[in-house]
Amino acid sequence: MNQLLSDFHKNLISLRKEKGFKKAAGFARVLGVPIEKYRHYEKRSFPPLEVLIQIVKKLEITFDDLFQPFLSSESEGIQEIIRRIRRISKDSQMKADIIMALKFLEFEHQLRGEAPGEERRVSEEEQ
Repeated sequence: MNQLLSDFHKNLISLRKEKGFKKAAGFARVLGVPIEKYRHYEKRSFPPLEVLIQIVKKLEITFDDLFQPFLSSESEGIQEIIRRIRRISKDSQMKADIIMALKFLEFEHQLRGEAPGEERRVSEEEQ
């Protein structure tokens, strides 16, 4: 769990910088989140679902991009990752936030008829 969370933090920082937000403080302002709280999201905690949605929107990325560390974890399915998180994590609020986000990601994929981590197909109408 600690490695997955650490990889998530590194990925979040990398995505933020790739999208032109060199400093966490600037991105925290764009999100409307206090800087200290946002720094926790990049270093030791996990954002609640509503903040994750804002991160995805503001960075103009997908949930797959944001959750890549979870999706590439030993090719496990989301349900297996959720079972592991339930067994390992001691922080009940962070555990609940991660599980909620992963279930949201799984639901999003079910709506699109894809497996998590699978490349999103663009329809002719979207092109």
